Amino acid sequence: MKRIFSPGLTAFWAFFFLGVIPGCGLCQASAPTFDAEPIKVIAIITKDDQGNPLRFPSSVFFDDVMDEIYVINGGRGRIVIYGNDYFPRLSIGAGRGITSPQGIYVDRCGRVYVCQSRSAKKPPRITVLNAALFPEKEITFKDIPGARGFTPLNITINKNGRMYVAGHGVNGALVFDSEGKFLHILSPMDRVIGEKTEISRDALKKHLKGGNNSSKISGQDVQQNSGKGSGKHLLAPPPELIPKNKIKKTEETETFEIAPVSIIDAACDADGRIYLLSEETSKVYVYSPDEKFLFSFGHKGGSSGKMSRPRSLAVDSKRKHIYVVDYMRHTVLVYNMHGKYITEIGGMGWGPGWFNYPTSITLDSKGHLIIADLFNQRVQVLESRIKAHMPSSGSSTIGPQGSPPVPSEKPK
Repeated sequence: MKRIFSPGLTAFWAFFFLGVIPGCGLCQASAPTFDAEPIKVIAIITKDDQGNPLRFPSSVFFDDVMDEIYVINGGRGRIVIYGNDYFPRLSIGAGRGITSPQGIYVDRCGRVYVCQSRSAKKPPRITVLNAALFPEKEITFKDIPGARGFTPLNITINKNGRMYVAGHGVNGALVFDSEGKFLHILSPMDRVIGEKTEISRDALKKHLKGGNNSSKISGQDVQQNSGKGSGKHLLAPPPELIPKNKIKKTEETETFEIAPVSIIDAACDADGRIYLLSEETSKVYVYSPDEKFLFSFGHKGGSSGKMSRPRSLAVDSKRKHIYVVDYMRHTVLVYNMHGKYITEIGGMGWGPGWFNYPTSITLDSKGHLIIADLFNQRVQVLESRIKAHMPSSGSSTIGPQGSPPVPSEKPK
């Protein structure tokens, strides 16, 4: 039976969370308000397979073939695998080549792709495990010109088997074929703070129109344009070198700074569309399965409906929602499939349904949101009852309903 919140009961819960929880002053300023269609907390995962507390869980992934949740237990450098009952089954670490995991993906054949940063003896790499969780091969970046300093953070695989890898050190997402051979870099172009590339308003409009605000960059291009100030082949002469009688300060010749943007996460939907998330611009760039740019959405800022430091995204093709985790605002922003903002979930806090620097999100087969709540040192599983047609509001947030079960021992 659906629980209905009356105004009096809403006030009681608001008083309870804001007034009873010790040291909740920060929570008070940004605490979620309850809505007619609340978020329900299904479970909170706090233990690993040894019964020890999770330490800074940094990334999550749901394998819908085996119905399992993969959690990177960042403070211990291990990956813990949970069943659909939210209890741990096993974990893997250095014995399977996992020493510095950053992100995970599991394909339809059960192969596990682990993005790893540099460790004492190995460079940044993608470690591929077979379905039995034994190392199969590693993909490195030393032979990719301009990407030798690249650190992979997240990976997704499209319907055609192509891998899209997001990370630090290269502007754009590295694209590999199904065998791990490097193809190119899919790099959205946008206005970027601090870059030196200039383009006129007319040229920018032409560049963005018709799906042209991206570039497939070859290895040679990356070598020439990697790092800060990439895009130098488009560099305009400095204003002091242009004859003053040819400088026009009209609206149509106003200049913008435009360059390839960095990508921190990547995802694909059921139809094969590709979604690239940029922490740098606080935008999501959407591509067709054949990598044609479709549209982008998102706005940078610190208020409701804007992204401050987006870190992760997930696409719910069934319910027509796109979810983006904002690390600095401690929220999950909800968009429809056209990129229109609907609402956001959470706020900074320590109780169920609140977050303390969330870093990663995935969806299970039931559409539950699974969120790595980094500094609360837990993983939260939430049921969303948000409707795609729900009108957006610049100030509303969705809060939790009820209290979740916190697994403490395996049910008999």
